Amino acid sequence: MASKNASADAQREAKILKKLNHKNIIQFHDSFIFRDEFCIVTEFCDGGDLEDFMNQRKEVGQAIPYSLVVKWSKQLLEALDYMHSFKPKPIVHRDIKSRNVFLKSNQIKLGAMGKWFAN
Repeated sequence: MASKNASADAQREAKILKKLNHKNIIQFHDSFIFRDEFCIVTEFCDGGDLEDFMNQRKEVGQAIPYSLVVKWSKQLLEALDYMHSFKPKPIVHRDIKSRNVFLKSNQIKLGAMGKWFAN
């Protein structure tokens, strides 16, 4: 059984994700309770998360191309700008890290909304 805090975080994440529609934010599909666990269904990100991607590149001694870093940084900033401009109240992500950034078809998808805060 999930802790009350984890369940509350997951429910908050689903509530926020439902409202958001941006190409660089992971898309919400559904949520449900299964065996006392709150589950969230989102789009599948075939590239995994950014932390795994960086670790894989490091293991084989390959740098991430500068152009890709710039492209992904721009996409992340566009997602953040969208959230911060969200009406009626801005949404602030309080846990931005490579483990919470996902890759799909070589595009950034910001996720892990449990620590987001809607002012």
